[in-house]
Amino acid sequence: MFNKTVISSCGLMILAGIALNGCAQTKVPAEIAQQLQGLKNEIVMGRSSITTVTTTLKDLKESRGASLKPNFDAYTKALDTLDNKAGGVGWVAAMTNERADKYFKNWDTEIDSISDKDLRAAGEERHQQAAAEYKKLRALNDDLRNAFRPYVTRLGDIRTALTADLTDQGLEKSKSTIQKAIDDEGEILKRVDAVIKQIDAMS
Repeated sequence: MFNKTVISSCGLMILAGIALNGCAQTKVPAEIAQQLQGLKNEIVMGRSSITTVTTTLKDLKESRGASLKPNFDAYTKALDTLDNKAGGVGWVAAMTNERADKYFKNWDTEIDSISDKDLRAAGEERHQQAAAEYKKLRALNDDLRNAFRPYVTRLGDIRTALTADLTDQGLEKSKSTIQKAIDDEGEILKRVDAVIKQIDAMS
């Protein structure tokens, strides 16, 4: 929360967008920046899970006979891990729009309490800049989630199909879908990296 104690001296200068006497300046308030950095760490782990899933899919696609079950088990385990990571971070959903809006509303209130005209104007400009950066993050996050949903659905379909028919013949029928999931990785990672890059730019 932003309060009178927090924004006095150094905090007030940061609020107005002025870096002075060693005050660090970020593109968003410190509370939002801290939330985003914690979230970034979770997303990075989720990214690693995606690459692991792709590796196990490639091994599964090339399976034959005795290697089929262990490779399928490895894929299933990797998919479970991805489900846990993606579900846990919610791809930036942990920093919900409602929560972020609350921070920005508090920031508005503090800016309005500044008596100095020039300092208040500087604070309003900083607020607008930070809101614009967060809007970019929301858009990138939406793009990621829109791409991620069908990707995860495809991964689940592969698991379901092979659970029902874990044979060389069953695998053969699933290979085109497996290849699509493998090919999807590049686009998903590109969107993940865009979200991470925006978080870094903001905080």
